[in-house]
Amino acid sequence: MSGAATESLGTMLQPPSPFEIVQYREAFETYKASLELYAQLTVALLAANATLLVYTVHTGIAGVLLLGPVFPGIIGYMYQKFRRLALAPLYTAISIEHRAGSAGRDYLASTLLAKQMSRAYVQELKDIAALDDPDERMARLERVAPPVLAPGEDLGLGVLVGLALLQVALALILPRYFGWRFM
Repeated sequence: MSGAATESLGTMLQPPSPFEIVQYREAFETYKASLELYAQLTVALLAANATLLVYTVHTGIAGVLLLGPVFPGIIGYMYQKFRRLALAPLYTAISIEHRAGSAGRDYLASTLLAKQMSRAYVQELKDIAALDDPDERMARLERVAPPVLAPGEDLGLGVLVGLALLQVALALILPRYFGWRFM
């Protein structure tokens, strides 16, 4: 074995246990399942909002549009909850990488979060993982900002707010200027 290969193996902190290997896989499965569920619920809520718009046009009752902001509101609420839930599996994967990985190497969770958030964010999670006291780890983890789920999320949330405001505006404008019934 070459000196570089031996040195690389020498920097491994502890080899991962079979349990950690399973936990690492499960962390990504949980993360993936959460994103898929969020996407499915978002599509269903957008379809419900579109149905409400079609119903409004079909009946000519503008006041129905006042129900519209509920859907973007639920999507925004879910987004915040799913971001918070995503922290646990990503932290678990970072923790396993920190304990079992070779120093200076790139790993899936670290690379994913470094691209979505920053290298400082990854380092913060590694610092938490290095703490001995489990209560302190959980207390510090509670103070960590939840990860970004996708690039450009601010634009998506802005569109949701715009959609909600547009529906309220239309509910007020259509009866006043275009003769639609309000209720």
